[in-house]
Amino acid sequence: MIKRLQRKFVMITALSVAIVMIVLLAGINAANMIQTEQDSDTILHMLSDNDGRFPDNNKDSMKVKTGSPQQDNPQQDNPQQDSPQQDNAWQKNGSRPGALASPEAKFRTRYFSVYIKNDGTCDINTDSIAAVSRDGARQMADSVLKGGRTEGYNGNYRFKVTVKDDGKLIVFLDCDESLRTMRNFALLSVIIGVVCLALVTVLVMIFSRRAIKPVAQSIEKQKRFITDAGHEIKTPLAIISANAEVIEMMNGETEWTKSICNQVERLNVLVKGMLELSRMDEMSEKPEFVNVNLSETVRSSTDSFMAMMQKKNITCSTDIADNVRVMGDSGRLAELVSLLIDNAIKYCTDGGNMSVKLWINGRKAVFSVYNSYDGELPDDMNKLFDRFYRTDESRSRSTGGYGIGLSVAQAVVQLHKGRISAEKKDGGACFTVTLVRA
Repeated sequence: MIKRLQRKFVMITALSVAIVMIVLLAGINAANMIQTEQDSDTILHMLSDNDGRFPDNNKDSMKVKTGSPQQDNPQQDNPQQDSPQQDNAWQKNGSRPGALASPEAKFRTRYFSVYIKNDGTCDINTDSIAAVSRDGARQMADSVLKGGRTEGYNGNYRFKVTVKDDGKLIVFLDCDESLRTMRNFALLSVIIGVVCLALVTVLVMIFSRRAIKPVAQSIEKQKRFITDAGHEIKTPLAIISANAEVIEMMNGETEWTKSICNQVERLNVLVKGMLELSRMDEMSEKPEFVNVNLSETVRSSTDSFMAMMQKKNITCSTDIADNVRVMGDSGRLAELVSLLIDNAIKYCTDGGNMSVKLWINGRKAVFSVYNSYDGELPDDMNKLFDRFYRTDESRSRSTGGYGIGLSVAQAVVQLHKGRISAEKKDGGACFTVTLVRA
């Protein structure tokens, strides 16, 4: 149980860290992609507003304002140097001198434009790019217009279509370097994320035992108490049972001695169940599994309970497939089948119905037990597997149940790496066990 708790702690921690890192890295890469596209779109807007070329500004007009009077108002020194029309060419659509539109922007930016006029003529500017010919530029422009989009990507080129009075201007910006940088950043972030997740998982595995140490100590104390208390209770129960038998031998059986024997038997069943659960929790190694014929186990267990079924006038139908084999502990599997059938008989209505089925589903062996029930079942049927859980206190007391049997059954299934579930069905309860076939 401690190892299972430790594994669950490591898995939950690693999963939580993985979710946080995925969200964080996805957000960072999304922001990087958006920023890359915005930078490209800013240049495209500027080129489109200037007929597919960079504005012809001198370098003084492209400096960032520093706050000094002369630099903030250069027109006072030379009114002809930087006209408002020139600055407006750079400042449209949010572009600012000194930002993307730096003095070196026109020299480091690779772009070309195609101006298709309404009269059928075409102006192609490929002066700022060497990788695309004039014919290639025209073909790309025709492809963009045919697609119907006004902006987007065509390979590694981001484009923008602008409708002019006398035609359409298509500007292409070479984004190969920025896209490659973006992809490298994404790949690097994924690698860093995986490495960090692996390191966190290793660290959590190293320190997890220390983290769950208080819980582990509490569980160990609980198991030790159950084991010690169970053995201590056995002795007085044996003495009480022996004394009751002596009284019956001397004075004959009475309702008092009969009640004593019944209660002693109930306590023996309770102690046996508690000790069984404690032993299974303390089991550090999986027992040696053998090839078990589950069909024979189910048949023999069902036959052994026929007398109890007849006593309650229960109609039991069986559908047991032949030669269903699983790898497991034959004794534990027989106990599992007996527990589920015994539980069904105890809680089945008098004159009710039961069914015991075993069939093959692919690589799985499926065993189910159904019983009709006139009481109230919980909405969450998995609560039935909780220790000492009982749906009806008075009925459980009359049947001699303590809410341990199904917990033991669940422990046996977990030991065999299987799955057990409970569901409401046809006015009753159905328990289904799935095991891996041999």
